[in-house]
Amino acid sequence: MTKAYILIDTAPGAGPKVVGSLKGIQGVQAAYRVTGPHDAVAVIETADLESLAELLEERVRRLSGVQKTTTCIVVAGSSRVGRGR
Repeated sequence: MTKAYILIDTAPGAGPKVVGSLKGIQGVQAAYRVTGPHDAVAVIETADLESLAELLEERVRRLSGVQKTTTCIVVAGSSRVGRGR
Protein backbone atom coordinates (compact mmCIF):
# COMPACT_ATOMS: atom_id res chain seq x y z
CA MET A 1 0.00 0.00 0.00
CA THR A 2 1.05 3.57 -0.68
CA LYS A 3 -0.10 6.35 1.62
CA ALA A 4 0.31 10.05 0.93
CA TYR A 5 -0.72 13.42 2.28
CA ILE A 6 -1.75 15.81 -0.48
CA LEU A 7 -1.42 19.54 0.29
CA ILE A 8 -3.89 21.43 -1.87
CA ASP A 9 -4.09 25.08 -2.91
CA THR A 10 -7.54 26.13 -4.10
CA ALA A 11 -9.07 29.12 -5.83
CA PRO A 12 -10.48 31.71 -3.40
CA GLY A 13 -13.68 30.39 -1.84
CA ALA A 14 -13.36 26.93 -3.42
CA GLY A 15 -12.06 25.12 -0.32
CA PRO A 16 -15.38 23.73 0.97
CA LYS A 17 -16.43 22.43 -2.45
CA VAL A 18 -13.03 20.85 -3.12
CA VAL A 19 -12.99 19.08 0.26
CA GLY A 20 -16.53 17.83 -0.30
CA SER A 21 -15.59 16.48 -3.73
CA LEU A 22 -12.44 14.81 -2.40
CA LYS A 23 -14.46 12.83 0.14
CA GLY A 24 -16.31 11.14 -2.73
CA ILE A 25 -13.18 9.83 -4.45
CA GLN A 26 -12.23 6.20 -3.85
CA GLY A 27 -8.81 6.06 -2.19
CA VAL A 28 -9.27 9.32 -0.27
CA GLN A 29 -9.27 8.29 3.39
CA ALA A 30 -9.90 11.82 4.73
CA ALA A 31 -9.98 15.42 3.54
CA TYR A 32 -9.77 18.58 5.62
CA ARG A 33 -9.80 22.34 5.18
CA VAL A 34 -6.77 23.74 7.00
CA THR A 35 -5.09 26.99 7.92
CA GLY A 36 -1.55 27.87 6.87
CA PRO A 37 0.12 27.97 3.46
CA HIS A 38 -2.32 25.43 1.94
CA ASP A 39 -6.11 25.38 1.87
CA ALA A 40 -6.78 21.65 2.22
CA VAL A 41 -5.11 18.34 3.04
CA ALA A 42 -6.18 14.93 1.74
CA VAL A 43 -5.01 11.58 3.06
CA ILE A 44 -4.86 9.09 0.20
CA GLU A 45 -4.12 5.37 0.22
CA THR A 46 -3.66 3.36 -2.98
CA ALA A 47 -2.30 -0.04 -3.96
CA ASP A 48 0.97 1.38 -5.33
CA LEU A 49 2.74 4.51 -6.62
CA GLU A 50 1.33 4.09 -10.11
CA SER A 51 -2.22 4.06 -8.74
CA LEU A 52 -1.45 7.14 -6.64
CA ALA A 53 -0.12 9.03 -9.66
CA GLU A 54 -3.18 8.08 -11.69
CA LEU A 55 -5.56 9.15 -8.92
CA LEU A 56 -3.84 12.51 -8.61
CA GLU A 57 -3.69 13.18 -12.35
CA GLU A 58 -7.13 11.87 -13.30
CA ARG A 59 -9.23 12.86 -10.28
CA VAL A 60 -7.71 15.23 -7.72
CA ARG A 61 -5.97 17.75 -9.97
CA ARG A 62 -8.99 17.92 -12.28
CA LEU A 63 -11.39 19.00 -9.55
CA SER A 64 -12.85 22.44 -10.13
CA GLY A 65 -11.09 24.90 -7.83
CA VAL A 66 -7.84 22.97 -7.39
CA GLN A 67 -4.92 25.18 -8.41
CA LYS A 68 -1.89 23.27 -7.12
CA THR A 69 -1.05 20.09 -5.21
CA THR A 70 2.02 18.98 -3.29
CA THR A 71 2.35 15.27 -2.59
CA CYS A 72 4.04 13.99 0.58
CA ILE A 73 4.44 10.20 0.37
CA VAL A 74 4.70 8.34 3.66
CA VAL A 75 7.96 6.35 3.72
CA ALA A 76 7.96 5.13 7.33
CA GLY A 77 6.06 5.39 10.56
CA SER A 78 3.04 4.11 12.36
CA SER A 79 -0.57 5.20 12.51
CA ARG A 80 -0.57 4.33 16.20
CA VAL A 81 0.03 7.30 18.44
CA GLY A 82 1.59 6.48 21.79
CA ARG A 83 1.86 8.49 24.94
CA GLY A 84 5.18 10.22 25.51
CA ARG A 85 7.23 8.77 28.35
